[in-house]
Amino acid sequence: MTGMEMDRGGTGQDASLVSTHAEEHHAALNPLAQRGDGTSSFGDDGTFGLFIAAYAESRDVSTAVHRGLSTVMQDTGTGMHLAVRNTNDAEAANAEAFRDPGAAWA
Repeated sequence: MTGMEMDRGGTGQDASLVSTHAEEHHAALNPLAQRGDGTSSFGDDGTFGLFIAAYAESRDVSTAVHRGLSTVMQDTGTGMHLAVRNTNDAEAANAEAFRDPGAAWA
């Protein structure tokens, strides 16, 4: 043991949690994206056009940032799962190489 081992079971569980959190975060954005510009709530007659445009741009940028964050979280969960799988595959290959030391590995 080197102290650098991966807790594959724990990492796999954490990967699933990160992926689930990403899905929930993404789903929570849908109502925000569907809100609209808010003009119907006070019956704007065009006077607040500048403010409405600024609000719409702010909402769109914020939604895009949060969707990007959801993607990063999902990619992180996928990467964690991949790290566990690669570690399992490498250890299996190493164990096989020890059983057959005459086999070429490179």
